[in-house]
This record gives sequence, C-alpha cells and structure tokens, in this order.
Amino acid sequence: MNPIEKSQTRLNNDETCPLCKGVEWIFTLNDGISSAKRCECFEKRLSAKVLPQANIPAKYGRCSFDNFSNHDADETASKSLASAMLVTSSFARDFPQRSDPRGLLIHGGNGIGKTHLAVAALRRILGNGVEARFVNYQALLELIRSGYDKPFGESRTAKYEELEQLNLLLIDDLGANRVTDWVEDTITQLIAFRHDHQLPTIVTTNYTPHPSSVGYLGDRIGERATSRLREMCKVVAMPNVTDKRGTDPHARSPSTLLPI
Repeated sequence: MNPIEKSQTRLNNDETCPLCKGVEWIFTLNDGISSAKRCECFEKRLSAKVLPQANIPAKYGRCSFDNFSNHDADETASKSLASAMLVTSSFARDFPQRSDPRGLLIHGGNGIGKTHLAVAALRRILGNGVEARFVNYQALLELIRSGYDKPFGESRTAKYEELEQLNLLLIDDLGANRVTDWVEDTITQLIAFRHDHQLPTIVTTNYTPHPSSVGYLGDRIGERATSRLREMCKVVAMPNVTDKRGTDPHARSPSTLLPI
C-alpha cells in the first residue's frame, strides 16, 4: 500500500473529506501537466491527532519545507541552508523505503533552523503513517532521571523503552546540558540500541560530531555515543548561518515542551 492509499484508509476510518474524497491530495491538470498538492484536511488531521501524539511542541507544529527560509546575507550560508533542506527533504520523501538505514545529525549554531528542518521531516513522515516521536534533550534527561530509584539502582520506564524502539525518533538539542556518568551511560544505551537495531534517529545539536578543539559533541554526551551517531546518521552541517531566532513565526522562538 503506497502512502496515498494509507492516507485514504486512515481518513476513511474517520470521515471522508468532500474535497479530496479521503485521498488527502488535490490533483489538477494544467496544459496537460498533472500536479498534486496536499488537501487542507491533511493539515487538520495532523494538527488534531498526529502531532500531539508525536509530542511535537505547538511552536513547531506548522514547520514545513515550504515555509523554511534558506536565504542568508552570506552566500555561503545560503548554500549551506539550501543543502541542508535538500538532504532532509530527500530523507523524508524516501522514508521508510530507503536503502540507506542512517538517520540525520543536523548541527550548527543557535537559531539557524535546525529544529525547523528536523520537524519538517518528521511531520512529512508522520503524515505517511510512520510511528515517530519528538523529544527535547532536557525532557529526555528528566525522563532518564525519573526512571532511577536511587536506593535500588536503575529501573527502566515504559516511556523510555518506547523511545528505544520507535520507528523514528527525533532528539532535539542533544548535548545542551552536561550530565553525570550514569545519565551518560543511559543515553549511550539508548543510542546504542537504536544503532544496533538500525532504527533511524534524527538529531539536532549545537555541537560537532567530529573531534574538534571547540564544541565537540563527545565532550557533552561521551565518545561512545558520539561515535555511534557518526556511524548511524548522515551528518548535515549548517556553518556560518546567521541566528534568525525571533524572525520565523513557525519555529524560531522558544517553545513550551509537551509531556512525553
């Protein structure tokens, strides 16, 4: 069953849209050339059901490739943004029918659109019926800490195990906080599990996954986890891009985290 057929099945289980008849696409023919665009019912379904279940914060709820700005005053930065959008959109378009099992690791400075691109990919994949989840790194740390009973040692929570086994997991702002050794070990276990089972992961971070004198991700989450990420993710660098936070109403302002 192709993605359009899946969409039709999902919608028909609810209520058939009179515009697209449940297909979630509007097809037009101009001068003999056929084109298609998403029906408005698709966005309504995502907003009402899919996005809350995927834990995408409201501030990022309408992030898409269509409203991502790849323009910057610096020409090199604009090319970087355009390249990052091409890689992430291709990843989303081909998921899960891909020969490459790797996820994406998007890194660069603050406020340049890393989360926008990651969520745009996630939204497109969610629209095709794939089980996926957004988790902010700080929320992940809180979840890990809540799963430990100090007098008796480690205990796994059902929510943590769900994150391990999801078809697609987006970890936003990885490495934003330094962690203790036991939390680092648990993060490594999560990444190692997904690495070993070839479960794609999308990561955004301000830190480089390559050893560097400044801003190395391994200094934040440990070398073991970082090494696995380099192998299990296609690295998408966004260098020299201007901080645009506050100028993009769709994504680049602080968000309120939803419960996991």
